[in-house]
Amino acid sequence: MTEKCAPLTEFKPETITAKCVRFAGDNSELIARAALETVPGLNDRAADTFEPLFVLARMAGPEWFERAAEAALFLTSSQNSDLQGAGLLLDILTIFVECNVDKMFSRSVVACLRGDGEWIASTFFSGKPLNELLLAQTLRPYGIRPVHIRVGEEINKGYRLDDFKNCLRRYVPRIDVDARLEQIKANAVLRQEARAEEAGRLKKEAEAKKPVLQERQRQEEMAMDQLAGILAGAAK
Repeated sequence: MTEKCAPLTEFKPETITAKCVRFAGDNSELIARAALETVPGLNDRAADTFEPLFVLARMAGPEWFERAAEAALFLTSSQNSDLQGAGLLLDILTIFVECNVDKMFSRSVVACLRGDGEWIASTFFSGKPLNELLLAQTLRPYGIRPVHIRVGEEINKGYRLDDFKNCLRRYVPRIDVDARLEQIKANAVLRQEARAEEAGRLKKEAEAKKPVLQERQRQEEMAMDQLAGILAGAAK
């Protein structure tokens, strides 16, 4: 490359700062109106981060704002934020909702995230030996810490649903929360259908066994009648 760049020591930020201040002053009313508009689907934290860009995009024109909004939604979606824990927060929300509880012991949350029983393992800890300590360390940056809770007669360390609700609003896009809730509803429907099929199967099995049980009862009654007859004859 033959292009020569000026050394950093020659950079004069005062000029740029003055231009930015003048730009903000000349367009204060337009900036104020643009800042009042929001982008549906972004969580609170993402909205604050992208607000300066959105203001400039709105001033540039509708097409630029649409591009900026699409980029922000994509960059903050769960497929790009799993490393930041958004996927984990949604997995834990799912556990609370499907268990229909507002608090759980740490060991119970860990067991569900591992995929014990009928649960599907969380992909967030793929390849890692998940335990209560690792879960606590992962959730700490989000301000979520295990506390002493009581479930029945037992008191132990655990988590509360309200802590995750507050965190979801800050770190997880609303579109991802809505998608997970729809998934939870769909899973509930599938479980209801499975239970109905199981009940139907058990009913059919019971109906199939009914004639056999009736025949067995008839034979037992006949045997009792015969025994009663024998005892009556012997008593004469």
